[in-house]
Order: sequence, then C-alpha cells, then structure tokens
Amino acid sequence: MSQSVDAMAESLNYPNMKRRAVASRSYRVKISPNNGQTFRDGQTVNIDMPSNLSGTYINWNQCYLKFNAKSTGAAKLDRCGAAGLISRVQCMTAGAQIFDLPNWNVLMTILMDSDSSPAFKAGVGNVLMGTLGGVQSGESLATADAGATYCVPFVLHPFVCLRRID
Repeated sequence: MSQSVDAMAESLNYPNMKRRAVASRSYRVKISPNNGQTFRDGQTVNIDMPSNLSGTYINWNQCYLKFNAKSTGAAKLDRCGAAGLISRVQCMTAGAQIFDLPNWNVLMTILMDSDSSPAFKAGVGNVLMGTLGGVQSGESLATADAGATYCVPFVLHPFVCLRRID
C-alpha cells in the first residue's frame, strides 16, 4: 500500500498569506481651462487633464465641471439645467481623437428625463445644475450682473465605465 504525501512550506500557501497594505490617499485637483477664463456662446473650452503624475489615477465617477454662467438677456436653461450649455465633448491625446460626442447636451437631457426624479430635479439638481422638478422647459438664467455657479457631473463618456486609468 503506497500513499503519496506532499510536503509544502507554509510560505508557499499563497491564499493564506497576509496581503501587504499599500498607502493611498484621495485628493481633488482643480484644473482651469488652458485657453482662457471667460467664454461666450459657441466658443471652445480646452481642459488638459494631467497625465504625468506617477502612482495616481483619475476617478471619472467623481469628476464634475464647475462654472459660473451669466446671461446678457432673457435666457432659459434646458431640462437638464446648466448641462444644456455644453454642446460637444471631445477627448484627444497627442492629436488623435479618442471619442467625439457632438450632442452631449441632448444626451444629458435624455439621461436626466429618464433617470432623475422630479424631487431630485427640484432639490439637489436645482441647486447644483439649475434643473427644475418634472419636465418643465427650463428656468431663467442669471442676469449679467449676478451670474450663477453650477456643478455639472461629467458623465456620458467612455471613461466613466472604467474603474481607473493609471
């Protein structure tokens, strides 16, 4: 009668080994446009994302666009609030286009209509993005002397589905 006995050192039992912790921290970076600070209707805003920070990654699920909007006359926001002011989103690297979304504001309106409740639009959405409850067709945009600051989540692009980009 023969028995096969395997002898292994405990250090080779990898599933039972304690994993070493890696230090991490979270921080936010404010990135200003590189082609100006004041823009008018129809102008392009260029934002260069930093890519030379070793050991860091961008959490696309927490990215947002914060801006102050002023109107010279009677203007209305779309049902998606201040997101309606952004008509196109492009991502390029080294001159090569990664993606282009020419009607980002229309897609954002569809998203807000289908996935946001009237309570969100009337409450938090109104404070952050200038939305209204229900499906009303907009609210008055701020006048030229006052202006309003909006925070629009940067969604509806291919990177938001990724867990991280190193």
